[in-house]
Amino acid sequence: MGSIKWKMATLYSLLVVAVMLSCGVLIIFAFRSTEYKKVYTECEYTAERIVDVLSVQELTSEEEIPKAFGEVVTSLLIETGGTDAAQSSEKSVYLLSEEGKLLYSRRKDLSVQDLSSRVLIQARNGQAQTEIYVHTAYDGTSTVADYVTMFSLPGIDHPYMILIRQPMETIQKNLQSVIYIILLITLIGILVAGIMGYFVASSISRPILKLTKKSQELASGKLEEAAGDPEEEKNEVPESDELGQLEIHFDEMAHELSSSIIELKAMEKMQKEFVANVSHELRTPITTIKSYVETLLDGGTDDPEMTRHFLTVVDQESDRMTALVTDLLELSKMDSHQATVSKKPTDLAMVLYRDLSELMFEARKKGQTLQWAPDMETEPEADVGERLPYPMDEFIILGDSHRLDQVFRNLLTNAMKYSPENSGIYVGIYRVINEETGENEIRVKIEDHGIGIAKEDQENIFDRFYRVDKARSRALGGTGLGLAIAKEITELHDGRIYVESELGKGSTFWVCFPEGSADE
Repeated sequence: MGSIKWKMATLYSLLVVAVMLSCGVLIIFAFRSTEYKKVYTECEYTAERIVDVLSVQELTSEEEIPKAFGEVVTSLLIETGGTDAAQSSEKSVYLLSEEGKLLYSRRKDLSVQDLSSRVLIQARNGQAQTEIYVHTAYDGTSTVADYVTMFSLPGIDHPYMILIRQPMETIQKNLQSVIYIILLITLIGILVAGIMGYFVASSISRPILKLTKKSQELASGKLEEAAGDPEEEKNEVPESDELGQLEIHFDEMAHELSSSIIELKAMEKMQKEFVANVSHELRTPITTIKSYVETLLDGGTDDPEMTRHFLTVVDQESDRMTALVTDLLELSKMDSHQATVSKKPTDLAMVLYRDLSELMFEARKKGQTLQWAPDMETEPEADVGERLPYPMDEFIILGDSHRLDQVFRNLLTNAMKYSPENSGIYVGIYRVINEETGENEIRVKIEDHGIGIAKEDQENIFDRFYRVDKARSRALGGTGLGLAIAKEITELHDGRIYVESELGKGSTFWVCFPEGSADE
């Protein structure tokens, strides 16, 4: 009985029983009231007929009244017997004086108890009877209904009373039959209500029990068990009522909580790795600086050339530490959403043109060339001279030119670092239609012919401190954060960045942005 299912089934059954019993009692009382009213109407009609017939007869003495009354009663009962012969033949009609003395009896005489009946006393006191008086006959053998009325006749000084006694056995039997039928229906109803209540309670308690189990698992820290298997839950059809919706929302909450915990654990792991990487990246230049400074303090200053070399190394490591701290601060601002991006219509072609022009001198030191991709439309070479040709078209996006400059400079300097001498680096910019959204977008391509990136490394190169070749990257002065910053900035502009590369053949970085308008 402790289960909510049984409690609900019992409550449902009790409710049905209470309703059926209430309806049964109402039906019984309505049936009895109707039958009693019918008997009252018949007795009243009989009395009125008797009085009407006696009134038209010219009776002059009181001695004539009982005889005339008997004749009228006999003829009247024979006349009405056709409608209800059984009851009419059993009906007893009595004539009594004003004082209650029996003057005529069609059947057996009245006993002393009958003559002192409540209805006779009320009639003598002038109280009109509005309903029949049903009681057990004083001989204890049957149930009868009494009707009494007072009447007067023309020329007779004293009023008389008519007592009509109607046997109620037939009505009582019919009433008992109705009670038996109602009890039988109630028993059947209890059985049906119990079965229906069980299934209804099961359907209601099932999600409650499921939620209880999941909440217990959730409270004990078993998040995966509480969340359940999404594939199995897809095959389950939840109820469409409030409990079903509650179960759906609880599952969603459990999945979200489980995902959040997994994400928090992943973030905690990343944070630990991040701290370890930062510590390692800072420890290397600090160790180098410390060792070179200690060497200088121990007498390395006697050799001016060695001193200059040591100080150059210290200066380079200091610059590397400064770059690392700067990149860390930049990422910290982005993670805390404090990085400011002032978006306005910006021509990406001119941002690229400016970056290429400023880095051309650095590239020439290695014999490298920075140039537009062959499929780019630029101004004629005859009008260019030594400078980089201008693009022939505008490529407008809503962006921050300073932030975009960070992205392209990082990609261009990486291309220069990892490309061999006397190689070319090609930059292209195109207007295309995004196949997924159907909207125009601007795509920037930066292509080199360097060492390339292995396929297994391509998914991770935008992670913080991830290096394909750690020793080579550190030797070239990289912090391992440049591509991570480039990705963050690109996403702040609702864009995306990805790489296509083949080991030993070079890499092509693509940066894509939604196209804007110069009027925005």
